[in-house]
Amino acid sequence: MILDLDGLETPVLIVDADLKVTAANASFLRAAGLECKPETILEVLPVLERSKYQRKLSRKQRFTVTVDGVGRDGPTPFEYVLRPMDDGGGNWMVEAIDQTRMREKEMIAAAFSKTIEGNNRLLAHQQRTTVALLDNMRQGVFTVNRAGIVTSPVSEFSQQVFGKDIAGERVIDLLFCGLELPDDLPWKKIGFNIDEWSLVNDTLPRRVFYAMPEDGGPPRPRELEISVTPIPRSDDASVIARLMFVVEDVTELALLARKTAAQNTTIHEQHTNMRTILDSARQGFLVVDPQGRLPNHFSAVVEGWFGPPDDQRRALWDLFSRVDPRVAQNLEIGWDQLVDGIFPLDVAIDQLPGRFVADDRHFEVEYRPVGAQPDGSFESILIVLSDRTVAREQERFQRRQTEFLGCLSRALKDRKHFQNFINEVNDLFTLLGHTDSDLVFARGLHTIKGNVASWGLDGLAEDCHALENLDLDGSKDARSAGLCAIEDEWGDILENLAFLLVEDDAGSFHLEGDDYYACLELSLVTTGESELTAKLLDWLAEPACRPMTRLAEQAKELAGRLGKGPLEVHVDDGGVRVPQGRLDEFWSVLTHVTRNSIDHGYPDSASSTSPCMHWLAARVQGRLVIEISDNGQGIAWDMVRKQAEACGWASATHEDLCAAIMRDSFSTKETVTLLSGRGIGLAAVKYAATQLGGEIQIESQPGAGVRFIFSFPETLLALDARAVVRQWRDLRGTEISANDDGTAAVEDARASA
Repeated sequence: MILDLDGLETPVLIVDADLKVTAANASFLRAAGLECKPETILEVLPVLERSKYQRKLSRKQRFTVTVDGVGRDGPTPFEYVLRPMDDGGGNWMVEAIDQTRMREKEMIAAAFSKTIEGNNRLLAHQQRTTVALLDNMRQGVFTVNRAGIVTSPVSEFSQQVFGKDIAGERVIDLLFCGLELPDDLPWKKIGFNIDEWSLVNDTLPRRVFYAMPEDGGPPRPRELEISVTPIPRSDDASVIARLMFVVEDVTELALLARKTAAQNTTIHEQHTNMRTILDSARQGFLVVDPQGRLPNHFSAVVEGWFGPPDDQRRALWDLFSRVDPRVAQNLEIGWDQLVDGIFPLDVAIDQLPGRFVADDRHFEVEYRPVGAQPDGSFESILIVLSDRTVAREQERFQRRQTEFLGCLSRALKDRKHFQNFINEVNDLFTLLGHTDSDLVFARGLHTIKGNVASWGLDGLAEDCHALENLDLDGSKDARSAGLCAIEDEWGDILENLAFLLVEDDAGSFHLEGDDYYACLELSLVTTGESELTAKLLDWLAEPACRPMTRLAEQAKELAGRLGKGPLEVHVDDGGVRVPQGRLDEFWSVLTHVTRNSIDHGYPDSASSTSPCMHWLAARVQGRLVIEISDNGQGIAWDMVRKQAEACGWASATHEDLCAAIMRDSFSTKETVTLLSGRGIGLAAVKYAATQLGGEIQIESQPGAGVRFIFSFPETLLALDARAVVRQWRDLRGTEISANDDGTAAVEDARASA
């Protein structure tokens, strides 16, 4: 029998009983490395001359020979299967099975297994099972006649696929049981023109499920992949002789594909969730490989700082070069040392840039190795970027506060020296702003740095030091910008310490305490209790304008806060000086009078009268008089009288009403507020004044304001010069006396004692 097998993809040839080749397809010639059909099979398989194969041929039994052939990708082992044909002519069919297909399947299975192993190490045992299954996979190859019956030859792997001998079975029962098939079935085209094959080629399902029978158990569902190829007649290639079915069990591969897809879906969800978390974090995260290459995606924070990633995976230093080329250069050099292993891993990481500035934002960089090994190698580096701008400003503010307090403490001890320091630094800044000489600029800046550091302003000194270290490359603009920043900072410091600056010290001088007391004692010894001694004693007293000015400022602030301002204030102490500590309690409670004047005297913030208050002090007929007055609405004496009568208090005279106002729990306010209404404030004022022997008068007319007059004995202002000197002498242990010629002599009082 002569067959034309060129329509088959599987390498096949037919030999007769004398081993002469009667037919061979092109696939077989390529596999055997032949250009034309051989005369005998011995040209392809010379091993058949061996006695053991001669015996197999004589028995007419199927057997297999494995030799090298030429596959699709070059030399490859081929398995030649020789089967006796049931045609009564003693013919043999020789099928060459290319093992490359098997290897491709194994590579696919290995790739699937590797993917799953990377996704979830728990699938490792499934990978091993899968590989074992794939190693035993084969294709089921058989032909079908016009009636749809499986006919010989049938490959031996078909029995493994279907679990039984399928020769004589209906292909519908094997593969398409329960499926809806078209009326024009493909095998009904057998005997027809092969051109009609395209009309039915796509009518059959390409993947079906088959229930493989199991011994003693339920059938196992198997997923089969089907391909159908028409085999033309040998005498007429345009007519279909048979259909060849190639059935492959892809159950395990399909299962692996579905599991891989599920794993990929899970990984994608986890990746999406992780991106959401990272995009919500205030820090930026990058995972960089040992070559310094960036990932394909940035977190939202990193994109906001540096822009989106490039199409190409660039290095970390390329990213930093967008904002600071010098930091990028140092990072690249440090990364080379990190990868080369010149230093221990932790030491090399410490050499990498940890901070940089971009667009006035201060960033901190942290490097965390992933998968670090004892030899210094690592899998990757986690880069953590933190915007430290706000924290840096807070730290800077706290440090400035600490420096300010230290400078303030020193300035209070020596205001004159502090004033000289301020003047000197101001002159230096003026010089730096007008000079074009680099040498003069460097000297002046260095002097400023030293001076401010000596006064504890370390932050300003560090900024000067940074400007000194800045590589300006001759750029005047860069130098001017740095100087302006330092001058602004210096201006803030001066603004906070302005109250310590002496505006005009031409008419003032500084006198040490010991010098003052020595002068006072000398005046007492030489002139007695003269006007000179009295004037010196006045220096120990505090001007009354100081506490009254504080009260006036409190009143202005309160009026502004209540929307009743601006409040006009006037302070006149009449040259009165009060010994320190004598009226401290009185000054403290006098704030109640001020608060009552603002709260009661100006109830309507829309009044046309501009609020005004006066604080006066004077010596009047041997007494100290302190007066507080306002131009408010005055005291409602009728209301005071009604309330006093309700409480059973005397209310017949003006003095009775004034006494009622100063009593505990008295208030004309109907409700208690944060400012007044409890009836305690004026009672506290009365108590403090009477304790000092003082008297109180209250004058008020409706619409004409209120005037509180406090009168104290003038003895509150008296100081005993001898007592003051004696107290100082006891502390210092010195004594000044007059010589016979009127000069002063200083003796050690402790020694004479």
